[in-house]
Amino acid sequence: MTVTTTTLQTDAPLALPLGTTPEGTPVSWQLLDAAGQTEHGVITGRRGCGGTTALARLATQARAAGVHTVQVDLDGGPAWAAAAHRITTAAQLETGLAQLTHTRDTAPTLVLVDGHRALVERREAWEELLIASRAQGVAVVARLHSLATAHSGGSLVRSLLLSSGQYAALGACLDLATPAVLPGYREPAAWPHTGSGVYGHSGQTTQLTVTA
Repeated sequence: MTVTTTTLQTDAPLALPLGTTPEGTPVSWQLLDAAGQTEHGVITGRRGCGGTTALARLATQARAAGVHTVQVDLDGGPAWAAAAHRITTAAQLETGLAQLTHTRDTAPTLVLVDGHRALVERREAWEELLIASRAQGVAVVARLHSLATAHSGGSLVRSLLLSSGQYAALGACLDLATPAVLPGYREPAAWPHTGSGVYGHSGQTTQLTVTA
């Protein structure tokens, strides 16, 4: 993967439309805070609950906002047309993480990780990138079926991903780590359909249905 420097300047704060509340109010994912600093996050839920759809939605909205987007998928899922680059092998991942950690772009880069395998296989490289991410203008969002440390790249990676308390928890019966790890999370009384759940940020939560 080659990170291409661009002259694009993105206004802050920057949020990407993700879905709506049950009442139809828009819900957005925070990419940049008021100071222009990148924010990470986690999308969690069992298979079939809409996590990959949520990532693809973020990729589409990021492209519309002029944000460089990288798709990381070591499990052979479909490519997203909205992603500028796609990482599908361990070798590509190693090279890509090194470039992201040490190349400063003039515009933010959004890294969308579909599945825990990439985090587990390159845990130390992810730690390095996440620690350097604000200086490098990189935001990372990972879709994880489980928030157990063994499935999220370790406790440090998980903590850094959730440093601003941003997440989308989709579907019922999430793993036992969910309430303890996600700030403010409470399971809704009803789940209307696939792609519904809770969006949280900085301890504040709202019900969410992801827009396909």
